[in-house]
Amino acid sequence: MPDETPDWMPAPRPRAAMAKRLRAASSAMTTAALAEITRRYPWFSDLDADNRASVTLVVRAGVDGFVDWFASGATGLEQRNIFAAAPRSLTTRLALQQTVDLIRTTVETVEQQINTALPRSDRQVLTLAVLQYSREIAFDAAEVYARAAETRGAWDARLEALVMDAVVRGDADESVVSRASTLGWHSPAGLCVVIGDLPAGDPSLRDLRYAAGKAGLDILASAQGPRLVVLLGGDFDHEDEALEHVADLVDAFGDGPVVVGPVVTDLV
Repeated sequence: MPDETPDWMPAPRPRAAMAKRLRAASSAMTTAALAEITRRYPWFSDLDADNRASVTLVVRAGVDGFVDWFASGATGLEQRNIFAAAPRSLTTRLALQQTVDLIRTTVETVEQQINTALPRSDRQVLTLAVLQYSREIAFDAAEVYARAAETRGAWDARLEALVMDAVVRGDADESVVSRASTLGWHSPAGLCVVIGDLPAGDPSLRDLRYAAGKAGLDILASAQGPRLVVLLGGDFDHEDEALEHVADLVDAFGDGPVVVGPVVTDLV
Protein backbone atom coordinates (compact mmCIF):
# COMPACT_ATOMS: atom_id res chain seq x y z
CA MET A 1 0.00 0.00 0.00
CA PRO A 2 1.27 3.54 -0.69
CA ASP A 3 2.78 5.56 2.18
CA GLU A 4 1.00 8.74 1.11
CA THR A 5 -2.59 9.41 0.12
CA PRO A 6 -2.88 9.34 -3.70
CA ASP A 7 -3.50 12.70 -5.36
CA TRP A 8 -6.89 11.58 -6.64
CA MET A 9 -8.16 10.62 -3.18
CA PRO A 10 -10.74 13.05 -1.73
CA ALA A 11 -10.10 14.96 1.49
CA PRO A 12 -11.01 13.13 4.73
CA ARG A 13 -14.51 14.59 5.19
CA PRO A 14 -15.92 13.95 1.68
CA ARG A 15 -14.08 10.63 1.59
CA ALA A 16 -15.77 9.54 4.83
CA ALA A 17 -19.17 10.38 3.33
CA MET A 18 -18.36 8.45 0.15
CA ALA A 19 -17.09 5.49 2.18
CA LYS A 20 -20.32 5.46 4.18
CA ARG A 21 -22.38 5.27 0.99
CA LEU A 22 -20.04 2.64 -0.41
CA ARG A 23 -20.34 0.53 2.73
CA ALA A 24 -24.13 0.71 2.57
CA ALA A 25 -23.97 -0.72 -0.95
CA SER A 26 -21.35 -3.39 -0.20
CA SER A 27 -23.80 -6.20 0.57
CA ALA A 28 -25.60 -5.66 -2.73
CA MET A 29 -22.24 -5.58 -4.50
CA THR A 30 -21.27 -8.93 -3.01
CA THR A 31 -24.60 -10.47 -3.99
CA ALA A 32 -24.33 -9.10 -7.54
CA ALA A 33 -20.76 -10.36 -7.90
CA LEU A 34 -21.70 -13.88 -6.81
CA ALA A 35 -24.68 -13.89 -9.17
CA GLU A 36 -22.43 -12.87 -12.06
CA ILE A 37 -19.83 -15.50 -11.13
CA THR A 38 -22.57 -18.15 -11.13
CA ARG A 39 -23.82 -16.95 -14.52
CA ARG A 40 -20.41 -16.81 -16.20
CA TYR A 41 -18.68 -19.90 -14.84
CA PRO A 42 -20.43 -23.29 -14.79
CA TRP A 43 -17.59 -24.74 -12.72
CA PHE A 44 -18.66 -22.57 -9.77
CA SER A 45 -21.99 -24.38 -9.49
CA ASP A 46 -20.12 -27.69 -9.73
CA LEU A 47 -18.19 -26.92 -6.54
CA ASP A 48 -19.37 -28.59 -3.37
CA ALA A 49 -21.16 -26.50 -0.75
CA ASP A 50 -18.04 -25.92 1.35
CA ASN A 51 -15.98 -24.61 -1.55
CA ARG A 52 -18.82 -22.39 -2.78
CA ALA A 53 -19.04 -20.99 0.74
CA SER A 54 -15.28 -20.37 0.68
CA VAL A 55 -15.56 -18.47 -2.60
CA THR A 56 -18.37 -16.41 -1.06
CA LEU A 57 -16.08 -15.54 1.86
CA VAL A 58 -13.35 -14.44 -0.53
CA VAL A 59 -15.70 -12.25 -2.58
CA ARG A 60 -17.15 -10.67 0.57
CA ALA A 61 -13.66 -10.09 1.96
CA GLY A 62 -12.65 -8.45 -1.30
CA VAL A 63 -15.60 -6.04 -1.32
CA ASP A 64 -15.33 -5.23 2.40
CA GLY A 65 -11.57 -4.85 2.04
CA PHE A 66 -12.08 -2.34 -0.75
CA VAL A 67 -14.41 -0.27 1.43
CA ASP A 68 -11.91 -0.28 4.33
CA TRP A 69 -9.02 0.51 2.00
CA PHE A 70 -10.84 3.47 0.47
CA ALA A 71 -12.02 4.76 3.85
CA SER A 72 -8.41 4.77 5.07
CA GLY A 73 -7.29 6.88 2.13
CA ALA A 74 -5.27 3.92 0.84
CA THR A 75 -2.75 4.53 3.64
CA GLY A 76 -2.15 3.55 7.22
CA LEU A 77 -4.20 0.35 7.03
CA GLU A 78 -2.56 -3.06 6.98
CA GLN A 79 -4.78 -5.02 4.64
CA ARG A 80 -5.32 -8.68 5.36
CA ASN A 81 -4.93 -10.93 2.39
CA ILE A 82 -8.51 -11.40 1.21
CA PHE A 83 -7.89 -15.13 0.79
CA ALA A 84 -7.01 -15.55 4.48
CA ALA A 85 -10.62 -16.31 5.40
CA ALA A 86 -10.79 -19.25 3.00
CA PRO A 87 -9.37 -22.69 3.85
CA ARG A 88 -6.05 -23.59 2.25
CA SER A 89 -7.74 -26.44 0.42
CA LEU A 90 -9.44 -23.91 -1.84
CA THR A 91 -6.16 -23.38 -3.72
CA THR A 92 -6.13 -27.08 -4.59
CA ARG A 93 -9.72 -26.98 -5.82
CA LEU A 94 -9.46 -23.78 -7.87
CA ALA A 95 -6.82 -23.22 -10.51
CA LEU A 96 -5.04 -19.87 -10.50
CA GLN A 97 -6.84 -18.91 -13.72
CA GLN A 98 -10.20 -19.59 -12.07
CA THR A 99 -9.20 -17.36 -9.17
CA VAL A 100 -8.17 -14.64 -11.63
CA ASP A 101 -11.60 -14.99 -13.25
CA LEU A 102 -13.26 -14.55 -9.85
CA ILE A 103 -11.24 -11.41 -9.16
CA ARG A 104 -11.93 -9.94 -12.59
CA THR A 105 -15.67 -10.60 -12.34
CA THR A 106 -15.89 -9.17 -8.83
CA VAL A 107 -14.03 -6.02 -9.86
CA GLU A 108 -16.18 -5.56 -12.97
CA THR A 109 -19.37 -6.05 -10.95
CA VAL A 110 -18.31 -3.61 -8.24
CA GLU A 111 -17.43 -1.05 -10.91
CA GLN A 112 -20.83 -1.56 -12.54
CA GLN A 113 -22.60 -1.17 -9.19
CA ILE A 114 -20.66 2.02 -8.50
CA ASN A 115 -21.89 3.46 -11.79
CA THR A 116 -25.52 2.55 -11.18
CA ALA A 117 -26.15 2.55 -7.42
CA LEU A 118 -24.05 5.47 -6.16
CA PRO A 119 -24.34 9.22 -6.79
CA ARG A 120 -22.73 10.57 -9.94
CA SER A 121 -20.39 12.70 -7.86
CA ASP A 122 -18.87 9.52 -6.34
CA ARG A 123 -18.40 7.51 -9.49
CA GLN A 124 -15.19 8.83 -11.04
CA VAL A 125 -13.17 8.60 -7.83
CA LEU A 126 -14.57 5.21 -6.81
CA THR A 127 -14.01 3.73 -10.26
CA LEU A 128 -10.37 4.79 -10.13
CA ALA A 129 -10.15 3.44 -6.57
CA VAL A 130 -11.52 0.00 -7.42
CA LEU A 131 -9.07 -0.35 -10.31
CA GLN A 132 -6.19 0.53 -7.99
CA TYR A 133 -7.44 -1.87 -5.33
CA SER A 134 -7.81 -4.70 -7.86
CA ARG A 135 -4.04 -4.63 -8.34
CA GLU A 136 -3.60 -5.30 -4.63
CA ILE A 137 -6.00 -8.26 -4.87
CA ALA A 138 -4.03 -9.65 -7.80
CA PHE A 139 -0.88 -9.58 -5.67
CA ASP A 140 -2.82 -11.34 -2.90
CA ALA A 141 -3.76 -14.15 -5.28
CA ALA A 142 -0.21 -14.52 -6.56
CA GLU A 143 1.13 -14.69 -2.99
CA VAL A 144 -1.39 -17.33 -1.91
CA TYR A 145 -0.80 -19.58 -4.91
CA ALA A 146 2.98 -19.23 -4.69
CA ARG A 147 2.89 -20.22 -1.02
CA ALA A 148 0.54 -23.12 -1.75
CA ALA A 149 2.80 -24.34 -4.55
CA GLU A 150 5.81 -24.18 -2.23
CA THR A 151 3.96 -26.15 0.45
CA ARG A 152 2.71 -28.75 -2.04
CA GLY A 153 6.20 -29.07 -3.47
CA ALA A 154 7.72 -29.80 -0.06
CA TRP A 155 4.95 -32.29 0.76
CA ASP A 156 5.27 -34.02 -2.61
CA ALA A 157 9.02 -34.36 -2.15
CA ARG A 158 8.54 -36.03 1.25
CA LEU A 159 5.84 -38.33 -0.11
CA GLU A 160 7.95 -39.25 -3.12
CA ALA A 161 10.89 -40.09 -0.85
CA LEU A 162 8.65 -42.38 1.22
CA VAL A 163 7.43 -44.20 -1.89
CA MET A 164 10.94 -44.66 -3.22
CA ASP A 165 12.21 -45.85 0.15
CA ALA A 166 9.48 -48.53 0.21
CA VAL A 167 10.42 -49.60 -3.33
CA VAL A 168 14.12 -49.86 -2.45
CA ARG A 169 13.37 -51.88 0.69
CA GLY A 170 10.92 -54.13 -1.15
CA ASP A 171 8.07 -53.07 1.14
CA ALA A 172 5.73 -51.69 -1.50
CA ASP A 173 2.06 -52.48 -0.92
CA GLU A 174 -1.31 -51.07 -1.98
CA SER A 175 -0.83 -48.01 0.24
CA VAL A 176 2.38 -47.24 -1.64
CA VAL A 177 0.51 -47.55 -4.96
CA SER A 178 -2.09 -45.11 -3.64
CA ARG A 179 0.58 -42.63 -2.55
CA ALA A 180 2.33 -42.94 -5.90
CA SER A 181 -0.92 -42.16 -7.73
CA THR A 182 -1.21 -38.84 -5.90
CA LEU A 183 2.19 -37.95 -7.36
CA GLY A 184 1.04 -38.57 -10.93
CA TRP A 185 1.96 -42.25 -11.23
CA HIS A 186 -0.50 -43.85 -13.65
CA SER A 187 0.23 -47.56 -13.07
CA PRO A 188 1.82 -48.02 -16.52
CA ALA A 189 2.17 -51.33 -18.34
CA GLY A 190 5.82 -51.73 -17.45
CA LEU A 191 8.17 -50.27 -14.88
CA CYS A 192 11.75 -50.59 -13.80
CA VAL A 193 14.13 -49.16 -11.22
CA VAL A 194 17.08 -47.12 -12.47
CA ILE A 195 20.02 -46.20 -10.23
CA GLY A 196 22.84 -43.76 -10.91
CA ASP A 197 24.74 -40.86 -9.38
CA LEU A 198 22.96 -37.69 -8.34
CA PRO A 199 23.36 -34.89 -10.88
CA ALA A 200 25.40 -31.90 -9.76
CA GLY A 201 23.55 -28.60 -9.56
CA ASP A 202 20.05 -29.96 -10.11
CA PRO A 203 18.66 -30.96 -6.69
CA SER A 204 15.08 -30.70 -7.94
CA LEU A 205 15.87 -33.19 -10.76
CA ARG A 206 14.10 -30.80 -13.12
CA ASP A 207 16.05 -31.94 -16.18
CA LEU A 208 15.33 -35.60 -15.48
CA ARG A 209 11.62 -35.02 -14.91
CA TYR A 210 11.34 -32.87 -18.01
CA ALA A 211 13.07 -35.46 -20.20
CA ALA A 212 10.87 -38.25 -18.85
CA GLY A 213 7.70 -36.23 -19.33
CA LYS A 214 8.70 -35.33 -22.87
CA ALA A 215 9.14 -39.05 -23.61
CA GLY A 216 5.70 -39.84 -22.17
CA LEU A 217 7.12 -41.74 -19.19
CA ASP A 218 5.93 -41.84 -15.60
CA ILE A 219 8.70 -41.07 -13.15
CA LEU A 220 9.27 -41.03 -9.42
CA ALA A 221 12.72 -40.21 -8.11
CA SER A 222 14.58 -39.44 -4.91
CA ALA A 223 18.08 -39.27 -3.51
CA GLN A 224 19.31 -42.24 -1.52
CA GLY A 225 22.60 -41.01 -0.15
CA PRO A 226 24.86 -40.12 -3.10
CA ARG A 227 22.70 -42.16 -5.45
CA LEU A 228 19.68 -41.22 -7.50
CA VAL A 229 16.99 -43.89 -7.50
CA VAL A 230 14.37 -43.61 -10.22
CA LEU A 231 11.17 -45.53 -10.76
CA LEU A 232 10.43 -45.37 -14.47
CA GLY A 233 7.13 -46.43 -16.00
CA GLY A 234 5.84 -46.58 -19.54
CA ASP A 235 4.41 -48.61 -22.37
CA PHE A 236 7.21 -51.19 -22.43
CA ASP A 237 7.46 -54.80 -21.31
CA HIS A 238 11.01 -55.85 -22.26
CA GLU A 239 14.40 -54.86 -20.89
CA ASP A 240 15.66 -53.70 -24.29
CA GLU A 241 12.75 -51.25 -24.57
CA ALA A 242 13.44 -49.96 -21.07
CA LEU A 243 17.12 -49.50 -21.96
CA GLU A 244 16.16 -47.42 -24.98
CA HIS A 245 14.12 -45.10 -22.79
CA VAL A 246 16.83 -44.88 -20.13
CA ALA A 247 19.40 -44.01 -22.82
CA ASP A 248 17.45 -40.81 -23.45
CA LEU A 249 17.64 -39.91 -19.75
CA VAL A 250 21.28 -40.71 -18.98
CA ASP A 251 22.44 -37.11 -19.40
CA ALA A 252 20.16 -36.08 -16.53
CA PHE A 253 22.07 -38.36 -14.11
CA GLY A 254 25.41 -37.54 -12.56
CA ASP A 255 28.74 -38.96 -13.64
CA GLY A 256 29.17 -42.69 -13.25
CA PRO A 257 27.37 -45.80 -14.42
CA VAL A 258 23.58 -46.04 -14.66
CA VAL A 259 22.09 -49.40 -13.74
CA VAL A 260 18.69 -50.55 -15.02
CA GLY A 261 16.72 -53.21 -13.16
CA PRO A 262 14.35 -55.80 -14.63
CA VAL A 263 10.99 -54.79 -16.08
CA VAL A 264 7.97 -55.69 -13.95
CA THR A 265 4.27 -54.98 -14.32
CA ASP A 266 3.35 -53.42 -10.98
CA LEU A 267 4.78 -51.94 -7.79
CA VAL A 268 3.61 -54.68 -5.41
